Amino acid sequence: MRRTPEENRAFIEAVRLEQTQNPTKAEQMLKPYLETIGFEHQRPMWAKPRNGMIQDRPYCLDFFHPDLMLCVEVDGSAHRYRRTRDRRRDKDLEYMGIRTIRITNGDVLHRLDETIERIRGICDELRTGKS
Repeated sequence: MRRTPEENRAFIEAVRLEQTQNPTKAEQMLKPYLETIGFEHQRPMWAKPRNGMIQDRPYCLDFFHPDLMLCVEVDGSAHRYRRTRDRRRDKDLEYMGIRTIRITNGDVLHRLDETIERIRGICDELRTGKS
């Protein structure tokens, strides 16, 4: 059974609250850096109906930069089993003009400096219009 728009909004707000209060270790490590360059943590977003979609799809973005229309998703091990859903989400966001970068928990936990440089490089490309 599909949720009503009001139920979707309540659902995504509950998810946002839960994820804000209980971020992953990787999110905790990235958050201070990303917030200083304009990213918001756990930003709710609604994909508008398109291509036969019945209704909005609610999403909670790990990190979102509204000026650059850039989303950074930190994927844990559960995402191995959700690739189809992640691809649909990325397409929905792309349709809205939002580019998604997917990084793994391992990238953050074991290669934090390189991960930050990668994100910084993409931000710089978007700012200068090279991407």
